[in-house]
Amino acid sequence: MPSWVSKQDWVSVSSFSRAYRESIQQGYRDDVSTYLIVTLILGFIDGVANAACSATIVSILMTLIPGHESSITAWTEMFLGFGYMFGPVLGSLLFEVGGFALPYYVVGGIVLVLAFALLLIVPNVKPGSLAKGQETKDDTKPSLTIKNVVTSFRLSLPFLDNFIIYCGNGMVDSMLQPHMRKSAAQATQFQVSMAFLLMAAFYMLSTPVVGYACDRIKSPILFSIAGNIFMFVAFLFVGPAPFFPSLSASVPLLLGIMPIFGLGYGFVLVSTFSRAYKESVQQGYRDDVNTYMVLTGLWTASFHLGSFVGPTVAGFIVDAIGFPQTSQISMAVFLLMAIVDCIQYYCQGRKSKSRSQYENLT
Repeated sequence: MPSWVSKQDWVSVSSFSRAYRESIQQGYRDDVSTYLIVTLILGFIDGVANAACSATIVSILMTLIPGHESSITAWTEMFLGFGYMFGPVLGSLLFEVGGFALPYYVVGGIVLVLAFALLLIVPNVKPGSLAKGQETKDDTKPSLTIKNVVTSFRLSLPFLDNFIIYCGNGMVDSMLQPHMRKSAAQATQFQVSMAFLLMAAFYMLSTPVVGYACDRIKSPILFSIAGNIFMFVAFLFVGPAPFFPSLSASVPLLLGIMPIFGLGYGFVLVSTFSRAYKESVQQGYRDDVNTYMVLTGLWTASFHLGSFVGPTVAGFIVDAIGFPQTSQISMAVFLLMAIVDCIQYYCQGRKSKSRSQYENLT
């Protein structure tokens, strides 16, 4: 083993090498071009399937369980987090037991069984269906469209918040590991894993709580403001900021920051959908499955776009100026989003107060 390769890195590389050698031995093609083409095609199919599944299932649940829109989103994201946590573990175990192909056969079989189960279990909610418990359809209200969202700042701002939070999360996911390993922290691979585990744990714990609260408060934007402030503080210390000369990157500091990342991520993620839904209802659009489909589709698109843009842009910037300086750019962006959300919250308060005064006069 080369002296500059850590034991953890060597295990990771050797595991991949074993999987690669076994795939070749089992008759799979050793062709980089074919691999890249097939990977892109499968990635595209996976993205379409993921968007279609998440948008439709969430919309159906909102129709069947009205009044709990934020909680449905929160619980969906919590189980998605569980999947991201236990998926690599399950895949590793299956690989050790049955080799390269077994994880794909098992997971693919489970997905296929679930697809048929959905046909039997989930009710057929047709386009235009009202939420359960609503007796009549008000045809005087317009149907929400993507154009309505894009042309309304109050409707589009939650999706911008969602995009930004996923950009920040993408940067952390892709850049934190080399930062922890190569900075003054000199973290081990186990400590890096613990950092991501702490962030995921606090994210999953916060989402159902925030969802429950957003369903019951008038201004879920307060959670977006708090979440952006959490992300601002987390990026302030993850570098840490150059204007803290006596503070350097260390394992205790980075592990202590990870829960703040998880809380900020969960706060913004859940509250953005609640804000968009309540704003669409306030603006007089129909409260039906079509509205849910538009909102969930745009919400899903915004976080997938952020997941792509975040690590891609961060990679170029980190190569150019380094991780601490890049984290300060992210810090400034989240501070700006917190200020914009505060302005919107103030304007909403003024508008609500003016409406109440007008109603009292009439």
